[in-house]
Amino acid sequence: MDFSRKSSANRPEGARILALPEYELQRLVRRVCTDSSRVWHSTSGVAMQILSIGEWNHAAGPDFLDVAVFAEGRVHVGNAEFHRSLRDWHAHEHAQNPDFAGLLLHIVVQATNQHDTDSIARYTLVVSEEELRTAWGQSLKEINLLNRAASLQKSHSETRAILGDWAARRILRKAHYAASVLNPYKPDETLLRLIDEFAQRNQHKQRRPRGVAQMLAVRTDIAEAFAKDTEEENNVKSFFASIHQGLKDATQRYVQIILNKNIVNANTIAKGKALRHEFFLNILLPLGIALAWHSERRGEKHSSLNASSTQSAQFSLSTHNPCLDVLWDEFFALRSHSRYAALQRRFPEIEQEYTFVQQGLLEYIAELHPHSPSSQDRTSPKAASELRAEVAHAHAEYVLTLYAAHEQ
Repeated sequence: MDFSRKSSANRPEGARILALPEYELQRLVRRVCTDSSRVWHSTSGVAMQILSIGEWNHAAGPDFLDVAVFAEGRVHVGNAEFHRSLRDWHAHEHAQNPDFAGLLLHIVVQATNQHDTDSIARYTLVVSEEELRTAWGQSLKEINLLNRAASLQKSHSETRAILGDWAARRILRKAHYAASVLNPYKPDETLLRLIDEFAQRNQHKQRRPRGVAQMLAVRTDIAEAFAKDTEEENNVKSFFASIHQGLKDATQRYVQIILNKNIVNANTIAKGKALRHEFFLNILLPLGIALAWHSERRGEKHSSLNASSTQSAQFSLSTHNPCLDVLWDEFFALRSHSRYAALQRRFPEIEQEYTFVQQGLLEYIAELHPHSPSSQDRTSPKAASELRAEVAHAHAEYVLTLYAAHEQ
């Protein structure tokens, strides 16, 4: 499908950005709220930063799940709902819906009557129509750039930058999910959980039985290595320790060992390159980022004890874990182990030499085409935790499974 054609048809002329469908407005709001360094002010005057806009929920309930906001000296995690106007909250009867109880953030474009905002959500944020129009223009630029093959040769660096941004959003989504289930003192337990969820998601896919069996074999190796609790070499355990201690050289070394040699140690059966790649991309990398975040929050908490005032302090990276830089560098340097046929057909001018290019294209497609309301009506509601897990892990491996038949 040509995305530029669909988007042009909905292109708002003049000031009527609010004439767009709500799912398009939600997409633009997500774009506006991606700058975690920006300081916003709620309708009640509270300064805040949106550290993560969370998961885009296409099912029943709040529009965005697990949003992270830094306000009043601490990080708050909760759900957010978007409306064109404050009046829509009552028009949609959300006040009577238990799914919206305890809402963290209410994002609106028009807030003419603010007397009851405190009863709706902890914080109410107004995003201007002008910001949405700017975001729409930037979105159209990306759409045109990625759909017009003639411009790609002239705009190669710009295309790569756009795809890098989309890829980062994809990895961050997985990392935020890993953080939500993280046991920082026993990261191996979280790792095993993520592998189990991977197996559960893929066990019924026709072309995945072998891949699931291989990943479960990795799980067995990891579980046995941690259960021994000996001095025997354990690459995964050493990877976790390096992040906990902020040792970037050690982190890089163990990433390279896991990607190119063995996931656990030399005594375990060597896994194939594709499996090691998949394990790192979809499980170990998001978990590593989540662990680094935890160490930063712990350091931030300790440093705040000596601060004169935390109420007005801005969330900063003064306790930045250098291993985060290593993890991102390794991700963006990771070469693809195979090409995705469907992406090749849709974007023939874009080389799939690097994994981040594939991840960026997949995220670009997913964000521009959320589930339509009609498809939601036909889908039975899922538990919030199941929905977050499924959305967070809508990764490239899924798409590769679906497209594998086309490559034969």
